[in-house]
Amino acid sequence: MSSTEIAKGFKKLNPGPLDEWYGPYANTAAACAAIPNTEISGSKFRLGKVVGVITDSIIVDYAWKGGVLDADLQPVFKGLIDEETLAPIEKNINTLKQTVTQASDSPFEWSDELGNIVLQILADGGVEALKLLSKSIEIGGKTLIKTENEDYLLSYEDTSGNIAFGVTKDKTLVGVRLPDVSALGINSTIYHIIVGGQSLSIGAYGSPPITVNQKYNNIMFKGGVVTWFYGSSQESLSAFVDHTESPAYRDPDDDTADGFRRRETVASGIGEMFIQSLSEEENLEFEDDFRLMFTCTGESNQDIDKLSKYPSDPAYAFNYEKNITAISKAFELSKGLGLSYNVPAIVFIHGEADLQNNGDYYISKLKNLKRDFCADVRAITGQDNDPIMIISQVASHRVPDLYPNIALAQLKASLGSDGIYFGTTSYDTAYYADNIHKVNTAYKQMGASIGYALKRIVVNGDKWEALHGIAFRVQKDLVEIDYNVIKGKLEFDTTLVTEAADKGFAVYNLFGGKVPIESVTIKRLKTISIRLSGGVSFEKGWKITYGMTLESSTSGPIDGARGNLRDNLSEAMNVIYKGSTATGTDNFVYPLYRWAAIQEHTI
Repeated sequence: MSSTEIAKGFKKLNPGPLDEWYGPYANTAAACAAIPNTEISGSKFRLGKVVGVITDSIIVDYAWKGGVLDADLQPVFKGLIDEETLAPIEKNINTLKQTVTQASDSPFEWSDELGNIVLQILADGGVEALKLLSKSIEIGGKTLIKTENEDYLLSYEDTSGNIAFGVTKDKTLVGVRLPDVSALGINSTIYHIIVGGQSLSIGAYGSPPITVNQKYNNIMFKGGVVTWFYGSSQESLSAFVDHTESPAYRDPDDDTADGFRRRETVASGIGEMFIQSLSEEENLEFEDDFRLMFTCTGESNQDIDKLSKYPSDPAYAFNYEKNITAISKAFELSKGLGLSYNVPAIVFIHGEADLQNNGDYYISKLKNLKRDFCADVRAITGQDNDPIMIISQVASHRVPDLYPNIALAQLKASLGSDGIYFGTTSYDTAYYADNIHKVNTAYKQMGASIGYALKRIVVNGDKWEALHGIAFRVQKDLVEIDYNVIKGKLEFDTTLVTEAADKGFAVYNLFGGKVPIESVTIKRLKTISIRLSGGVSFEKGWKITYGMTLESSTSGPIDGARGNLRDNLSEAMNVIYKGSTATGTDNFVYPLYRWAAIQEHTI
């Protein structure tokens, strides 16, 4: 196509644009109807042609750049950003809990409910550009307003004046900047909690999932909270999404049945109760301040050696490496979004695979695991704080007809000064038919107990121990045991846990013989009184146990190894978990008590 050269300037006398084809048009459909898709002198007439389209009462330039079809008419953007700086954009939209909808045929276009384009990224010769078309948009319940800011080519702020996202003058994309959370005594935006252990840590047999919607703003990897059900593909670890107990993504190479993967874990209960207790006890509303992230990295039927950083058989090193991969990737994604990152805790749901092992051996392995985990987390993230470890207490020792060595070891480990804390008992919540794993409601209940403990430890600085005996007084056939009640009093509960013999207490002489008990009563608010039968007196070296039920061969609150002693924390401090389900946000109601741990005391 030849061109015409004009040596002198010319004066435009006609109104409107010089090019009559420019318009402006009421919409893109009108522009496409007016501009013929034809060829003139062998050149495509539409290609490169610019037209004006009225958008939000302003005229926006559109052009056919990548093709000449109606769908190829796209806005013309200025202020180009290179491809590397654009990489976090899609993740920022996810982080803001977008209510806009991503176009099915374009990974870089979002529209509102009326079909208006809200965010669009175009490719032109390998260079991409960003332009937000609306003056204000609603994302995740927040109103974001397009603002004039001398430091930005383009910026959107929330109603508090925080830059939600923008492009600086040097064409750098800036991610979400959220309000300060220093009131909590913490200084990060994404708090990543790792849930490790064996099968109970990944919700085995906890189907169907209960938490199918996110009540607050907790997140997980795109591959789901139990990410490794989908393999460790880069796609499953490529972004953050709202945390639910239903998979958000399926690895096409994973043929595992959906029923196996769709399950409730403790993670949702932890996250929901942590946030709920912050709101109710600290009067802190922080959905827009920071997020809790959960990744369950456990592996079924693995003893503690196989979960350690340096297992006896190096073939099992992948178990520990899953923790490192999850933390490294989450840290990387957070940096890409302009967000700070911290790992405050690892929750360890474990013990069944070690029931036959020695308690001191288990404690040593547990401490080594925490030590290595803390060192690696600090090396990856640069954070100053060591993650705490919160553990549950195993209660299935009677299935293989064993003494509860590991349960006792877990209690002992939590009473030390190694940053290991007691999160929850297990005997008080329902077991699956195999008496080893849990049902879906039990996982959610256990999670709530752990979530409340987590809040009391990291926010309030509480020592937070299991409910256990702390002082003993012996007078012939009578022993009195004082318990570490936080507030309120001790109670015997035969409703949530069916009545056990002697309320779960037993006395054994030096030969291992069981000594008959006449009565077990609550004498004062925090004291248990045990009187032996027949006037028999307690002797030095005798053992008083609770929750072992060595005559049982099952697990759980109906007829397993159990006890009926708890505090009344729920009433004394109004601690009632209100979790979400598929039918509502607050209709999973569960009173949180501290049930007495499985324990043993020697006179």
